[in-house]
Amino acid sequence: MKQLVIFIAVASCTFFAKGQTSSPPINTEISFNAPTKLCSCELVKLKHDSKNQALGIFAEKDLKGNMEKNYKLMDEYIRKEKYHLQKGFVDDISVMGTYKSRTDCMTLYRHLRLQNNFRMYHILNVDVLLSLVEK
Repeated sequence: MKQLVIFIAVASCTFFAKGQTSSPPINTEISFNAPTKLCSCELVKLKHDSKNQALGIFAEKDLKGNMEKNYKLMDEYIRKEKYHLQKGFVDDISVMGTYKSRTDCMTLYRHLRLQNNFRMYHILNVDVLLSLVEK
């Protein structure tokens, strides 16, 4: 039953591309039905010791308040994660695509995996990270 619901959610998605870009699209918003969370994702190509690897860095937040502000917060946490990766583990990072969605990150990940060959690096829970900062 769970797989059927995910299939229906993925099958009923719509795409909204901002601006004209070459493949893969940059700044793509993907919408799903009945959203309760927001997800932002950057697909990046990492270069380490002359090896390339494609990863997806995801950030998830509850759908509360101003969506534009929430997306900016998620993008900031993704930027920080890329900074730490580049500082300690990889030689170079290049962005292959940026995606935003009004759904949870696992649903977006499953949808993007149908079109792209990459591994999930991490889902950053922005609500938890913000609660740690506030304390």
